[in-house]
Amino acid sequence: MKPLKHDKPLVSIGLPVYDGDRYIRKALDSLLAQDYENFELIISDNGSTDRTQEICLEYTARDKRIQYYRNDMNMGAVWNFERVLQLSTGDFFMWAADDDAWEKDYVSTLLSVMTQFPKSIGSFTNYMKYSENGDLLGNEELISSKVCELGFRELIGMVFSSQKINVALYGLFRRKELQTLLKDGLPYWEVLDRATIAHFALSGKKVTLINKYLYKRTIHDKSFALRYGYTIQHNKFSAFIRYGMSRLRYYISFIKLLVKYSRSNSINNILYFSRKFTGYVFMIENFYLRSYSIAILRKLPCSRLIISRIKRV
Repeated sequence: MKPLKHDKPLVSIGLPVYDGDRYIRKALDSLLAQDYENFELIISDNGSTDRTQEICLEYTARDKRIQYYRNDMNMGAVWNFERVLQLSTGDFFMWAADDDAWEKDYVSTLLSVMTQFPKSIGSFTNYMKYSENGDLLGNEELISSKVCELGFRELIGMVFSSQKINVALYGLFRRKELQTLLKDGLPYWEVLDRATIAHFALSGKKVTLINKYLYKRTIHDKSFALRYGYTIQHNKFSAFIRYGMSRLRYYISFIKLLVKYSRSNSINNILYFSRKFTGYVFMIENFYLRSYSIAILRKLPCSRLIISRIKRV
């Protein structure tokens, strides 16, 4: 898709980064190679201590579409995500992760779909999973139909499931609608992706999902779940309390959302949200209960036999 004639870029791409020198060249090369060219690329450097600034300035000198901003100190990931959105000017906006990559028609495909579905606040695609070393790990299929506009039930069903929907946060959105919806700020980091999608659903927004694999998501070895599993098995009892409180805060974020939008939703929507949310809580707590049990049983005689029996359940 060729760029249209506008006084300003039609699309704004916000790239928040902190110490991203290992991957950011790949991300920048991928974004600058998009076949849709009428965009601005806003980089917000959250006080990086590595070569991120040097690399970004190199690219800024090379391409006038890039705007580079640097903060003197790290203000946190949520602050940085909010900042690139605030600095954007295009009619459409997308967040870009500093360690991911995109097929060259990613932006043009999403933009085309947004034109076809004017009631959708955003659009995103299925995605490919890559290791830190660049090896393809497989595909993540979120839908099987060609194009699907997701309403309340579909979105809530995805939020409260085991689906990896964090990719939805890196789709293309109508900027003004997104800013209005998130005027009170983004949720805290651990609930950012799912709570934002729940925002869309509860506020009556729709999202379009495209059955194309145009997004290349990097899956890190030290994911939150893996770090958590290691912590509860090897750290002190304080880790149990710390992560328990973290999960409680996570759940409260969804309850606050439901309370906020309760008056604008039907009783059927509220009941559906509550039922799905309850099942989601049980699913997560069951996972951690099993992890706790295994961590404790490791200290007991015959622990291998008992653990193997638990894992078979």
